[in-house]
Amino acid sequence: MIEAIAPHANRIVFLAFYMHLPDIAQAVLSRLTFQFIKLISFKFIMRDNETRPPHFDLSRDQFPALRKINLAHVDLLWLPSAFRSLVSLYLIELRDISPSERPSLLSFLEILQECPDLENLCISGVFKTPESTTTPHLRLSVSFSKFNSLMMFADRTAEAACLLSHLSIPARTIIMIIIPGVLSLMTRLCHI
Repeated sequence: MIEAIAPHANRIVFLAFYMHLPDIAQAVLSRLTFQFIKLISFKFIMRDNETRPPHFDLSRDQFPALRKINLAHVDLLWLPSAFRSLVSLYLIELRDISPSERPSLLSFLEILQECPDLENLCISGVFKTPESTTTPHLRLSVSFSKFNSLMMFADRTAEAACLLSHLSIPARTIIMIIIPGVLSLMTRLCHI
């Protein structure tokens, strides 16, 4: 399948994969070694979240025009340079990666800092929540002037509060926080 894509890689603008078997998913991701110079949107959805997710090394050199990433159940190598031109980032549930293997909140914030044009963010289980619900030692604040929406699936209220305390986003931003067992919170920020 990947071999059929290779001759057309320089013309592809949208690429999506929906996988059920982790071995095949890993084989597909490991064979995506050629450059996609016009690729704007990359989606890779791994439907089997019961096994260890496939690993993916996202390279800015390989995807120079990339603006949208949608990954579900994929173990992503966090390279800040690969995220610079993103306007949309969807990273969903790395359930089989233990919290200790996930990037720290600080690392995740540093990745977000590399996305100045980010407009939409949807995340679930992508960073380690600090032990403390307050993070005074983290002085990093990430500003997004073009931000429109944040959707977050959080295990605990503290996880969502922790991330939000480090974001500076426009008043027009729509925020949706979903916490199991708690009513979903959907709000639009407003100036007080």
